[in-house]
Amino acid sequence: MDLLEKLGILADSAKYDVSCASSGSSRTGGNGFGTTRSWGVCHTWSADGRCVSLLKLLFSNVCIYDCAYCINRRSNDILRTSFTVDELVDLTVNFYKRNYIEGLFLSSGVFGDPDYTMDKLIRVARRLRKDEGFRGYIHLKIIPGTTRRFVEEAGRYADRLSVNIELPSESSLRRLAPQKSKGSIVGVMNHLTEKMEENREEGTRYSRPSPSFAPAGQSTQLIVGASPETDRTIMNLSSYFYRRLKLRRVYYSAFVPVNTDGPLSHVAGAPMHREHRLYQADWLIRLYKFDVSELFEDDDESIDGNLDPKTQWALRHYHLFPVEVVGADYETLLRTPGIGFRSAERIVRYRRNTRLDFAMLKKFGVVLKRARYFITCHGVHLEPRELAVESLRDLLADSSCPPAAVGGKASSDPYGKASGEALSTKQLLLFGGEAEPYVKCGKSGRYSAGEDDAKEQPVHGAKGTRVAETSGAAADNSSGIREVFFRYDGTFTGLLSLLEKLRNNPELVPVKIERSSNSELSPRNEDFFRDTVCIINDRSAADRFIERFVKKESLQSLELVHSAFLSEKPDIEMAIVDFCRGSVSRNLIGREDSSDSKGASFVLLENAERRFFREIERFLGFLRFHRNKDGLFVAEMEPECNILSDLAPLMVERMSSQKWCIIDRKRNRAAFHSQGRLAFHAVSSGDVLRIDCSEAEEEDENIALWRHYIERIAVKERINTALQRHFLPQKYHRYLTEMNKSRTAR
Repeated sequence: MDLLEKLGILADSAKYDVSCASSGSSRTGGNGFGTTRSWGVCHTWSADGRCVSLLKLLFSNVCIYDCAYCINRRSNDILRTSFTVDELVDLTVNFYKRNYIEGLFLSSGVFGDPDYTMDKLIRVARRLRKDEGFRGYIHLKIIPGTTRRFVEEAGRYADRLSVNIELPSESSLRRLAPQKSKGSIVGVMNHLTEKMEENREEGTRYSRPSPSFAPAGQSTQLIVGASPETDRTIMNLSSYFYRRLKLRRVYYSAFVPVNTDGPLSHVAGAPMHREHRLYQADWLIRLYKFDVSELFEDDDESIDGNLDPKTQWALRHYHLFPVEVVGADYETLLRTPGIGFRSAERIVRYRRNTRLDFAMLKKFGVVLKRARYFITCHGVHLEPRELAVESLRDLLADSSCPPAAVGGKASSDPYGKASGEALSTKQLLLFGGEAEPYVKCGKSGRYSAGEDDAKEQPVHGAKGTRVAETSGAAADNSSGIREVFFRYDGTFTGLLSLLEKLRNNPELVPVKIERSSNSELSPRNEDFFRDTVCIINDRSAADRFIERFVKKESLQSLELVHSAFLSEKPDIEMAIVDFCRGSVSRNLIGREDSSDSKGASFVLLENAERRFFREIERFLGFLRFHRNKDGLFVAEMEPECNILSDLAPLMVERMSSQKWCIIDRKRNRAAFHSQGRLAFHAVSSGDVLRIDCSEAEEEDENIALWRHYIERIAVKERINTALQRHFLPQKYHRYLTEMNKSRTAR
């Protein structure tokens, strides 16, 4: 059997394990290649809308166990195969060097005995770490029944370990997985927790880094719907794992029927809405500090399928609302529907010096569709307080919920299973627009997550208000203010030169700022009908502005301005001018604006900066390299933001042992790396570094393997192309090997 066939079979066998995270571990420096980042990097999305960051495979689908829910169970008549250690190592290295993956997730069926199987998985990890110098992410699955010696050895090479409990109770395990027991699985979890604590204490006691042991922690998976346990039982078990065993994640997998016989042959697939609600409840327990008892009303055992758990809690405690955002503490804001970590932090930060309103809350990331019923701003309501709780329940009901479940509180049929309607098994967007936790990214340690908050791009005037562009020369008014159009060369130095000119000429008020190339700074025809000032790039003027700015503000504020500028958002220059005018450093550019305007412009700059770092994070995963005849790995991209100068150093850490080139086709610039040296050059639009025919066969093989893997890793019962498009818009497809099927190595 060739490698392509093995890859298809063993990827297909591994796809029901929903763990996909490559986060929680940082591994840089040293000899070799690769790196891991604590926030994780997504490289693509499969057809069911799930993130693909790791090469998720089974070592073998041969198994001596006969678990009723598993496609690889002993009694199933399926094609069996196994990788060799060399095949898995080569596949991981080749995929990683082309930036297809962030690392390896390796599990296996149990062949021989648990220790023999675990030894094979460890050999792969050991070869990658010691022989290949691989510093990427490795997640190893602990085989049930493995002795402690092998568990401890696995922890020395893996970033994360996991042992799947699969079913929430001992009775369900006895019935559906007779070779497993809850006690033995939890015992392994306990041992892993003790080893991790021991490792941390050793490093603290001797004030030196101790050898890492599974630095990204451990996780587990629960199958939902294959057994009769309720949502409350599942969440109580998850809460125990988080509190007592310090697990990083509990994953939930809605049961998908894969076997036509056995004790589960009559059980229908679990609705995705149940998995969806369990994940939302999990986030509330793990990150928002809710208790399990707060998520269930009285004797209810199921989460209401109509509403997200935070909204359900808020409606049960409606007497605690509305929350006044101007005075509420951070913890209270976090418990308010529609307000997440980022928006709560922004509210607390800005309300000290800025008068908040609902428009600004929206820019902060508050989801007003839900929050409007639970908040006031300076005593102002968006909705009448007289609305009854049942009316609110109907207004806030999830439109994607099965029809029979909409319009009431939780019942014995919370997900509409008895309605006769077809159950939706499609993968869902878990958080429905809720602001997600911060993800660190970028040189300044700022944060990147969630959707862009500011959808409209106003043109700001002297006081940060919208100003209509008018034809004809702008006349001087009685106060001596001169409204002008500015044009500069599009460089950051040119923009700083413009800011220095505004500082020296306080009577100048920009109506609009245009970017042009140096050759276009000469007067145009339209300049005869408007007051236009062309700014010459002046390094000394820019240096003078930087010196004053850093002295009166901070270096971090300058980084914010620079990152926002590189985002290339429309009219970002006007927001930068407004920010500098309203900054705490008085008269920095000649005129002082109100604190409200400063706050609004600061939010616009932060949103632009987040857009910039989010684009960097995306292309850390979205670059696709191909090897040419000179051994140079070439990748092309067309990012929305000007990220090449910040992206390339991050790729140097990741691919320090390779010669590579990244070409920004939108801006005709390229970054070249060789032997630890990084250089930037201009390239012509027609300059294409193509793969030589002598190397094309190797590249075509890797491309075929990668595309085959992406096709097989998706769970067909969960196919949701709309969700895939949400995470992987069409604009990124051109240079993605798996999406653009016309691209080949030749």
